[in-house]
Order: sequence, then C-alpha cells, then structure tokens
Amino acid sequence: PRSTLFPYTTLFRSAIEEIEQSKVSDGTRIWRLYNHGALIRTPSVSFAFDVVPGTPTPGLSLSEDWLKRLVAQSDALFISHKHPDHANADVARLFMAARKPVIAPETLFTEDTALSNYLTVPERSLGRVHSISLREGKGNLQVVTYPGHQGVPVLNNVTLVTTAEGFTVVHTGDQSGEEGSGGDFDWLTHVGHYHRVDVLLSNGWTNDLHRIVRGVNPQLVIPGDRKSVV
Repeated sequence: PRSTLFPYTTLFRSAIEEIEQSKVSDGTRIWRLYNHGALIRTPSVSFAFDVVPGTPTPGLSLSEDWLKRLVAQSDALFISHKHPDHANADVARLFMAARKPVIAPETLFTEDTALSNYLTVPERSLGRVHSISLREGKGNLQVVTYPGHQGVPVLNNVTLVTTAEGFTVVHTGDQSGEEGSGGDFDWLTHVGHYHRVDVLLSNGWTNDLHRIVRGVNPQLVIPGDRKSVV
C-alpha cells in the first residue's frame, strides 16, 4: 500500500535505479534529485550535489541501503551549505566510508570530528581553480568555489565544476546574498566572462534570477528547490 511518503520516496528510488542502469558514452546526463540535489554523469565521471535522505516536509525518507546505492554511483559529493535540506552527515559518512571526496564549506559536521576533518574545504575565491582527485583512476575535477551566502551569516558555496571532457556546471546551493549583504552580485554577474558554462543548477527563488542567468550565461538552466525529484 502507498504510505504517506508516496510519491517522493518512490520517485527517488526510481531515480537511483535509473542511475544504476545508465551509462553515458557521449555528452552529459543530469538527474535532479530531491530539493536542490543532483547527480551528473559524463563518460569519465559522476558527481553529486546536496544529496539528503529526506526532510519531514513534504515527506521523504531513504533508507541507508538506498543511500549506499546512490553513493556507489557517485565519485564525489559537493555540499553547498549547512542547512539540513542540503547537508546530511549520514550521507557524508557513507562517502567517507567509500573513501570518496566530500567538498564542503568550513564548520560543517563539527559534532563528528572524524567526519569534519575528512571534508575537503576549498578556498572560497573568485579565481582559484582547485583540482579534486578521484578514486579508481577517474582523474580530477577542476573546481572553482565562489564565496556565496544565504543571507549574511550562512556560508554558501557556489561551485563551478569542469570535467575531463570540458563539461562545466555551476550549482548555486541556496545563494541569496544581495549587493548590500556581501556584494555577491559583483562576482555572480561575471562568472560567464571567465568560464564557458554548459549548465546552471540554480535555486529558483534566489535574488534576481534573471540577472544571475545573464551573468553566468549558461547553455541551459535547471532550477531546483521545488522539493521534488526529476
């Protein structure tokens, strides 16, 4: 019988099954997971953003077994910021157990010293390119971690990732810093001047989405934060 978690849990499980069965020989495939989560797959690599097992509203809960299946399909996890609909310690521990990198802002999961120390915490800057090494001969991801915010106090990584194929994606997390609260638009509106961006994964409710899209200048925009799975 259908539970109160239907259809969100069912859809998430179906997405994981589809990911397990999907091989990419050319181009890129993207699954937008619950909330602002996503898994991106190219011929050389798979990586995920902001994967969580669920939140009380609207009602979603993935078991550890299903989460392990998802972790097995991803070579790295990026976490944008500390809020529970974007960052989950249990998911991060599964990546740690698999010895796969977890890239996040500072001060995450401080209640678990081993996990907190395991995180890769890139310098948040406008121009520095970090090389994230992957396991099993998968090579590296080239990453720029922009110094975003959700409002003033919450550090929110806006992450640009480029794969070996030259595919580039930008994930905004819950970016919502305004010009008067950190000057984030000063750099947000210039990302596309320095990088050719294929896909922008943007939170749909952010400040002045049209201005961000013009500044990043992506080939495609996929919005998130609708508490759904695609």
